[in-house]
Amino acid sequence: MFMFKKWSVFFLILGLFSLSTATIINGSQDPKQTYAKYLSVAEFEKITGLTGVITKHEYDLQFYDSTGKNHLLQVRFDQPKSFARETKNTSLWQPVEGIGEKAMWSIPAMPFNITFIRGTHMVALCTFTKPDSIETFLSFDQLKAVAKIIDANVIKLK
Repeated sequence: MFMFKKWSVFFLILGLFSLSTATIINGSQDPKQTYAKYLSVAEFEKITGLTGVITKHEYDLQFYDSTGKNHLLQVRFDQPKSFARETKNTSLWQPVEGIGEKAMWSIPAMPFNITFIRGTHMVALCTFTKPDSIETFLSFDQLKAVAKIIDANVIKLK
């Protein structure tokens, strides 16, 4: 009987330790940051030439200027089947080469949008217009460069 209690206590302590360790490890992974690994602030700043960029990720990627007021870029992730829904009005979308398995950009829509498929992801990027202006924070070429970085990171970080 004494041996049974001893082993029971041992397994109880081991179980509690395992549970607390798993909670600490998994609890540190904020689900709102799931996609943050696909585009870092440093990568974004290198492409755009901007500095002091901050993020406000909420399951998708949100990049703001240093004041936190101007929304520079939003990147949404979804399943590939969403691509058809996103780009269904073919009069507003044109193919883009060199990004993903399939990519489209919205024309002549402002702000610029690029949507692409890579593996199990549909990725939709959107840059926004500057206050009181029709000029976007990112040029089309910068948005394409950001899309290419995300595409490469999706491949690399499967």
